[in-house]
Amino acid sequence: MKKLIFAILSLSVFLFSCEKIDFKKEFENEISTEDVQFRLPQSSYEITKPVPLEKEENSDFYTSGVIEYVKDGVVLGSFNYGNGENDEKGEKDVDGIKEEIALKKEEASSKYEKVIIEPLVKSDDCDYIISGIIKYYETASWTATVDFGDGTCDDLATKYTDDGETYIFNISEYY
Repeated sequence: MKKLIFAILSLSVFLFSCEKIDFKKEFENEISTEDVQFRLPQSSYEITKPVPLEKEENSDFYTSGVIEYVKDGVVLGSFNYGNGENDEKGEKDVDGIKEEIALKKEEASSKYEKVIIEPLVKSDDCDYIISGIIKYYETASWTATVDFGDGTCDDLATKYTDDGETYIFNISEYY
């Protein structure tokens, strides 16, 4: 009888452990395939905020401010959060072409609601998302925040979780 109980407990631990590993892999796979809001010609740019970012208290969304992506003194693109309205959108500008971008994403293929804190950016000279910050919520509870970096062409992302942990992982492992 003791052997049977031990076998059941061992099997339970194994099954629950596998589920946790699969969840982590599933989440990081989703992170690695996120849609980007910007496609810039080059990586290794500087991110500047000529108009400070501001948001309302208890809100994830910035409601005003501007981010610029600058390389060698040239602005490659910019993102304007607006004039203070909490409308969950902003406007990107690349080469004078402006486009409104929603900062909240809910996709049928994902179990997460996503809030774009800073737009996700790829460049023509890099295969990975190189900057941007996104928050993930599951059933209205914050699960994690992922920071894709500072514009450097690498495959690293940093994940901050609801349990207080910080993980740096390689996007290429899941891409």
